[in-house]
Amino acid sequence: MIVLGLILVLVAVGAGAAIFVGTVDMHNQIQIEVLGVTIGLTPLALAVAGAAVLLVLWLGFSVLRLGARRNARKRRTAKEQERVAQEEQARKEQEWAAERQRIEQERAAAERANQAQVQQQREAAEAARQRAEIAESRVPDGGASGQS
Repeated sequence: MIVLGLILVLVAVGAGAAIFVGTVDMHNQIQIEVLGVTIGLTPLALAVAGAAVLLVLWLGFSVLRLGARRNARKRRTAKEQERVAQEEQARKEQEWAAERQRIEQERAAAERANQAQVQQQREAAEAARQRAEIAESRVPDGGASGQS
């Protein structure tokens, strides 16, 4: 690419020199009418004006190309940021779902433990009631022991 660029620059310089040498001897003015104004230019001035117009055209295309690249880069960056944000949101949602599941499992385990404790208390109360009934049935006076 660098070699091609150098070749193009040398061709342009050579063409410019040829135009300059070819128009230096011409002193006849060329009349150009633009927007109602007549301008008289020598062939060399006309060639320089043409080169200036081409330079402005080239600069315009360069600015357009740079602007298009910048916009494309901004779009790529925005898409990348959006993708990262979506991945982050998905990760957070997975964490929240895992946290909700963990909390639900802890709640269910606590509920099972509570139910088991209630069942043990019922069984202990039933066993105590049965022992009390057995103890009352063994008392000879119908449960009025120690009263005379």
